Amino acid sequence: MKFRLLTLLFLGAGLSLQAQNDLDLTNAILNYRSGLYDKAKVDIDKAILKEKVYTKPKGHYNRGLIYERCLLSTIPYMKAAVGDSGALITYRSYKKAIELDAPDGEFTKGAKKEMDNAFLLLLDQGGTLYNEKNFPKAYTHYVLAAEAKPKDTTALRNALLTAKEISGNGPEVVKSLDRIRASGFAVASDYQIALYYLENDPESKDKNDAALASILEQGRTAFPNDKFFINRELMSAQKSGNTGELKKKLSKAMMADATNPMYPLVLGNLYMTEATNNSKVKKTSRLLQDSALTYFVISVKRDSNAFDPNYNAGAIYYNRAKDVTDSANSLPLNAPKVKKDKLDAKANTYLNQALPYFERAHRIDKKDESTLDVLERVYARLKRDADMNKITKEREALNKK
Repeated sequence: MKFRLLTLLFLGAGLSLQAQNDLDLTNAILNYRSGLYDKAKVDIDKAILKEKVYTKPKGHYNRGLIYERCLLSTIPYMKAAVGDSGALITYRSYKKAIELDAPDGEFTKGAKKEMDNAFLLLLDQGGTLYNEKNFPKAYTHYVLAAEAKPKDTTALRNALLTAKEISGNGPEVVKSLDRIRASGFAVASDYQIALYYLENDPESKDKNDAALASILEQGRTAFPNDKFFINRELMSAQKSGNTGELKKKLSKAMMADATNPMYPLVLGNLYMTEATNNSKVKKTSRLLQDSALTYFVISVKRDSNAFDPNYNAGAIYYNRAKDVTDSANSLPLNAPKVKKDKLDAKANTYLNQALPYFERAHRIDKKDESTLDVLERVYARLKRDADMNKITKEREALNKK
């Protein structure tokens, strides 16, 4: 992140030499008027240490002007006189003058006029410090710039970008994001930057679970259709091991992103796992399979060229056909033929339902042996000899390679 030098909007106002009792303050004003800003800086620094000057707005206001002029000077030693804290002192001096003066006082009015300059100086010095990789000092400059202009996204965002460069700085990263949120101009990437930092900072990542959850929830609420937050929320639910919560999040994700085939595929797999785990309770297992099949079909509709949902949907129909066939084969020898024929017809119905999915899966991956095997079986059962022979030849050709 590089920063350019910012042009100031206003030049410093002139100092007024009013009646006062401190010699150092008088000398500071006189040197300022003479353009001897470095000498004025020395005098004002002495003056501000005295209680009679420190407790009045005039000294702080004049100090802000003197430091500002040093920073604006094109003469190197003038800038060097105030060092890399010059912008901070400029801003804080104006702020203190406003705090000590009446709301409509002379120094309040003057300091408020100079605040735009102080803001730009903070940004400029923050950029210089950032490029020098002095991130803690750069961060302080950006935080004060954001304080000077709470709605300015440049200062707010630079503070966040700088905070993330400091190891162990999780609380300040969160504060920076909160300031951006308060401005009303937060974008999805602001939340993403904070999340990435909190997840990866080696010095603080183990302490950030609550902050991570809060930021993720805030980002998801602010940007409900953003894929980044959808996927992060799913990852969080998966990590928790709570299958019910994960299914809820996947359902929400499906609604938010109506084109993604992975959400219904994963949901289908979750329901199939539950169906397998409840295989002894046939009614429950069947209902779970129905849900799985629904999601596999949705996934296929979203991406017909995806192998897994096609194969999985076909497998559900195939297994149902197998169950019915097993029931037919277990009938006693003296069972009415019509009963067996009825079961055989039902099994064939399931196989015909499975076939389009397996055929599509085969077109997607012609080398998948499990698909070749099941197609060969289905074609044989349905007496589609030509198709069965074709699949057999394909298998033999693959085995020769």
